Amino acid sequence: MAAHLTELVTEKKRLVERLLREKHFLQEVKRDVKDRLSQFVCVKAYLNKVVEESQGEFAGIQQLIDRANILIETREKLAAKNERMTDRKTKREAAFASHNAVSEISGGGSF
Repeated sequence: MAAHLTELVTEKKRLVERLLREKHFLQEVKRDVKDRLSQFVCVKAYLNKVVEESQGEFAGIQQLIDRANILIETREKLAAKNERMTDRKTKREAAFASHNAVSEISGGGSF
């Protein structure tokens, strides 16, 4: 019977330790969530202020976010187009330089 009580006490101690670890973990999660929530509250307040000061340009936060997403998408497309144009220009310049080098070697001179 004493062995059974010792076993029961040991089991309860393990349970208490596990529950304390879980409590600590959940307290950390709670702190993290509170921090994130406070950041979102600040952002929401900022966005509400932008909507208010837009003088009717934006009906709400979602419309403001949609506009920002469109601007980001347009910027990415323009950057990709600029990169393609730069690549084409570099290839043309390389071809032109190569043609001039061949012409000079063959004695034809340059353009």
